[in-house]
Amino acid sequence: MVCAVTCIRSASFVSDEATAELMSNLFQISKEKPMLSYGEMMREAKISFLEHSTSEEEAHPRVWAPFVVVGEPNRVLPR
Repeated sequence: MVCAVTCIRSASFVSDEATAELMSNLFQISKEKPMLSYGEMMREAKISFLEHSTSEEEAHPRVWAPFVVVGEPNRVLPR
Protein backbone atom coordinates (compact mmCIF):
# COMPACT_ATOMS: atom_id res chain seq x y z
CA MET A 1 0.00 0.00 0.00
CA VAL A 2 1.24 3.47 -0.91
CA CYS A 3 0.06 6.61 0.82
CA ALA A 4 0.84 10.30 0.55
CA VAL A 5 2.91 11.71 3.38
CA THR A 6 2.23 15.29 2.35
CA CYS A 7 -0.62 16.82 0.38
CA ILE A 8 -1.94 20.23 -0.54
CA ARG A 9 -5.52 21.15 0.09
CA SER A 10 -7.78 24.14 0.05
CA ALA A 11 -9.56 25.09 3.27
CA SER A 12 -12.42 26.67 1.28
CA PHE A 13 -13.75 27.09 -2.26
CA VAL A 14 -11.25 28.68 -4.64
CA SER A 15 -11.79 29.45 -8.32
CA ASP A 16 -10.48 26.99 -10.88
CA GLU A 17 -8.40 29.71 -12.52
CA ALA A 18 -6.67 30.68 -9.26
CA THR A 19 -6.07 27.03 -8.41
CA ALA A 20 -4.55 26.33 -11.82
CA GLU A 21 -2.23 29.35 -11.61
CA LEU A 22 -1.10 28.63 -8.05
CA MET A 23 -0.46 24.94 -8.79
CA SER A 24 1.42 25.87 -11.97
CA ASN A 25 3.61 28.19 -9.88
CA LEU A 26 4.13 25.43 -7.34
CA PHE A 27 5.23 22.86 -9.90
CA GLN A 28 7.54 25.36 -11.60
CA ILE A 29 9.18 26.15 -8.26
CA SER A 30 9.53 22.43 -7.49
CA LYS A 31 11.51 22.06 -10.74
CA GLU A 32 13.65 25.13 -10.15
CA LYS A 33 14.28 24.69 -6.42
CA PRO A 34 13.91 21.00 -5.47
CA MET A 35 15.94 21.57 -2.29
CA LEU A 36 13.07 23.56 -0.72
CA SER A 37 10.60 21.87 1.58
CA TYR A 38 6.97 21.53 0.48
CA GLY A 39 5.98 24.34 2.85
CA GLU A 40 8.66 26.65 1.44
CA MET A 41 7.59 25.80 -2.12
CA MET A 42 3.99 26.72 -1.28
CA ARG A 43 5.17 30.01 0.23
CA GLU A 44 7.16 30.83 -2.92
CA ALA A 45 4.18 29.87 -5.12
CA LYS A 46 1.90 32.22 -3.18
CA ILE A 47 4.41 35.07 -3.43
CA SER A 48 4.73 34.50 -7.19
CA PHE A 49 0.93 34.45 -7.48
CA LEU A 50 0.73 37.81 -5.69
CA GLU A 51 3.52 39.35 -7.76
CA HIS A 52 1.68 38.45 -10.97
CA SER A 53 -1.79 39.50 -9.79
CA THR A 54 -3.37 42.08 -12.05
CA SER A 55 -6.01 43.40 -9.66
CA GLU A 56 -6.77 43.87 -5.98
CA GLU A 57 -9.51 41.26 -6.33
CA GLU A 58 -7.05 38.69 -7.67
CA ALA A 59 -4.54 39.50 -4.91
CA HIS A 60 -7.13 39.19 -2.13
CA PRO A 61 -6.19 36.56 0.49
CA ARG A 62 -9.43 34.63 -0.10
CA VAL A 63 -7.96 33.67 -3.50
CA TRP A 64 -4.57 32.29 -2.40
CA ALA A 65 -4.60 31.88 1.39
CA PRO A 66 -6.88 28.79 1.63
CA PHE A 67 -4.15 26.54 0.20
CA VAL A 68 -2.20 24.70 2.89
CA VAL A 69 0.36 21.91 3.02
CA VAL A 70 -0.91 19.03 5.18
CA GLY A 71 1.28 16.27 6.55
CA GLU A 72 4.99 16.92 6.61
CA PRO A 73 5.49 20.47 5.27
CA ASN A 74 9.24 20.33 6.06
CA ARG A 75 9.72 17.27 3.86
CA VAL A 76 11.89 17.74 0.78
CA LEU A 77 11.31 16.16 -2.66
CA PRO A 78 12.98 12.74 -2.98
CA ARG A 79 16.11 12.83 -5.08
